[in-house]
Amino acid sequence: MPSDETHWLLVHGAFHAGWCWDRLLPHLTERGIEASMVDLPFTSQADDWRTVEEAIDRLAQAGRRVVVVGHSHGGSVISGAGYRADHLVYLTAWMTAPDDEFDLGGAPGMSAIVVDGDTASIDPSQAAAAFYHRCDPADGEWATGRLRPMPIATLRADGEPEPAWRTVASTYIVCDDDQIITPAAQEQMAGHATAVRHIDSDHSPFLACPAELASHLADIVGS
Repeated sequence: MPSDETHWLLVHGAFHAGWCWDRLLPHLTERGIEASMVDLPFTSQADDWRTVEEAIDRLAQAGRRVVVVGHSHGGSVISGAGYRADHLVYLTAWMTAPDDEFDLGGAPGMSAIVVDGDTASIDPSQAAAAFYHRCDPADGEWATGRLRPMPIATLRADGEPEPAWRTVASTYIVCDDDQIITPAAQEQMAGHATAVRHIDSDHSPFLACPAELASHLADIVGS
């Protein structure tokens, strides 16, 4: 999969937006990886899927091979939208099927999620411990100030179609010090993937260790 024929589409997770990849992009560029990111609207699950599907279609129509990276909740999104991608990368992400019986609970960082009626948000005082505890404190503060609330409905997988990873090759990147999705849960989900990698990071390797993450992604491009 030569890098000059491939475009990487980066799909963020819950509470975040495309800005979360800003520290990673220069490292991808240094390695000759062409990449762009989407901003999920968080208006409905269907709208999130459609946003990614349309981005994949635009790139494919331009003659690019498309590798889609889904981080955290973004894994659920690419599972519902990535059927026309050439490869799917699950970065400490939800990679599940309706019939799974995994134990995915117990992560300490989940206590940072605050539910108010139909909306979920992140308690700013707990954001660093949940998402960014291996990051430079300044980066963690920068990211915390950009987190956004979202409807709870967009976090659920009700009506999820057959996941794209059933037919599209995939790589799962386990983050070994994640406080939001436990490494044990990641390992269970990674059993669905074609290949598995590990990175010594918290939930946000695009901030904690962007150069190392870029190296992993470059290896996938060249594989």
